[in-house]
Amino acid sequence: LVTYSVATFAVTETAFHTIMGSLGDRKGRRPVAIWGAALAGCSPFLMYLLKSPLLFVPVRIIDGMGAAALWPSLNALASEVTEERDRATAMSVISTGRMVGLAFGPPTGLYLASVTGSNRVPFLASVALFVLVLVLCVVALPPGIENTPAHQSGATRKPLQTLHEAVGLLRERPV
Repeated sequence: LVTYSVATFAVTETAFHTIMGSLGDRKGRRPVAIWGAALAGCSPFLMYLLKSPLLFVPVRIIDGMGAAALWPSLNALASEVTEERDRATAMSVISTGRMVGLAFGPPTGLYLASVTGSNRVPFLASVALFVLVLVLCVVALPPGIENTPAHQSGATRKPLQTLHEAVGLLRERPV
């Protein structure tokens, strides 16, 4: 069941990357990223509500669509709002954040389940984290960036402050 759930997520995310990227090009990266965070946050909430683990597999389709909307949009935004010399670092910060979540999410969920004695608590924790991601997308992504990409419009865009600071820290203290 776990294999089917993971495979369903992976196939859905892969299938929707191009579609969501195109949607971000047409409608704007910010709204697509916000929509993706909201959609991905629905998945653990639905899993919390479901009584049968068999229903997790179709719910992972929603999760895959949300991830396909969120991550490419964030990478495109990072590309647009950072200077060329910082672009690779900025995108690496985003990718590292995602990989840390993928690496530590399951063990953290198992830990929460063992500490609380409930297999449902990790889903609520995941919902809380996605609410945080959604709030950060709304607050931290600069309004107005959802129009046309900076390189097409010639507009000057302010970098995302937190991403800009992360890139600065990495430049000061190389790994």
